[in-house]
Amino acid sequence: FVHRRVRPGGCGPASGLALLCACALAETFPFRHYQVRDGLVQDQAFCAYQDPHGYIWFGTFGGLSRYDGQAFRNYSLRDGLPSSSIHTVFQDRQGRVWVGTPNGAALLKGDRFVQQNFRSFQVQPPAYAIRQAADGRLLFATSQGLLEWQEGRERLFTEKDGLLAKACLSLATAPDGTVYIGTQEGLHRIRSGRIEALPQLNREEKDEVRSIQVNAENGTLLLTRRNRLTLLRPTGESSDLLPDPAGKTILWDAAADRQGTLWVTSVDGLFVRFPGREFIRLTTASGLLSDWCYLILIDYEDNVWICSNGGVDKLADRSLILYTAAGGLAADTVWSVTPVGEGILVGTDQGGQMLGPQGLDKEVILPGRNIVEACPRPDGELLVATD
Repeated sequence: FVHRRVRPGGCGPASGLALLCACALAETFPFRHYQVRDGLVQDQAFCAYQDPHGYIWFGTFGGLSRYDGQAFRNYSLRDGLPSSSIHTVFQDRQGRVWVGTPNGAALLKGDRFVQQNFRSFQVQPPAYAIRQAADGRLLFATSQGLLEWQEGRERLFTEKDGLLAKACLSLATAPDGTVYIGTQEGLHRIRSGRIEALPQLNREEKDEVRSIQVNAENGTLLLTRRNRLTLLRPTGESSDLLPDPAGKTILWDAAADRQGTLWVTSVDGLFVRFPGREFIRLTTASGLLSDWCYLILIDYEDNVWICSNGGVDKLADRSLILYTAAGGLAADTVWSVTPVGEGILVGTDQGGQMLGPQGLDKEVILPGRNIVEACPRPDGELLVATD
């Protein structure tokens, strides 16, 4: 680990980095865990949502929890939920809290949830995502199509209205008011009340869009596919990212924080890409409760919340960066860190590398040797102790 607030070049930073050096051996992150024993309604957490008041809602496979920063308020079938499994949570601009479940949508009234029975369906279908359009219409992504609802008025969009597949999985609203819909067969958008498919972004016939995140500043979309990410810019240009270079890991969700770090959940752990670096993968060995991670939330304070099969992980201390062999370090075992000029010499059991303001230097000093200590001389030479 390297602490971001440390400025290389003096004795203070050297001692601070030395204290963090042992952490690099274990490759752990300072996650805080939330489980049933901490008040969470159930340990399999699927989704997280922060409402305008700052409360964080967690949807689990055993009910719903609202966290106020100190304690949880839990809801279950006894509180009117149509199902104990929660797919999504959303608060509209009228202050109403909605949930989507395998048995349809429900609205919180007082201390109880009341199921919303839409006339468009004989049997209420699973609701996977809920959003609100600029004009106040509520949009529900369901297994039977996209439902538009506004105070009792309904409209159901299906294949005959332009959807490539009626099963809608994700929703997002862009800064310009455009609504984006992710289905089992690709991305769509609503313009002037009409659905427009965007099949040019697909790599295969059924290229589902599991989640959609919008950059509020520049309007860029981040799409999570089954095994890759797609960046769609307002200009129409798109590019793909592979957190797993082999493209075999099943992805669930992705989000970018205000620092530009990209966080991607998967069935094999959490992928992280710090600005200017390659993806690294975090697992239970890194401090996660479970390798099977579902949805992710970046809250108003830029904290990262990860929902997983083991509960909820929160990463609050954002001043730490992890350098490992997977990200270009010569080896994971770090023996020494020494301020040298405007950078730091990191000594590993496979050589040394300089770490400066621009990141980790690719050149390895004394490759294959164990750098146990180093000492810069006033004349500019560097003394290095090896094995």
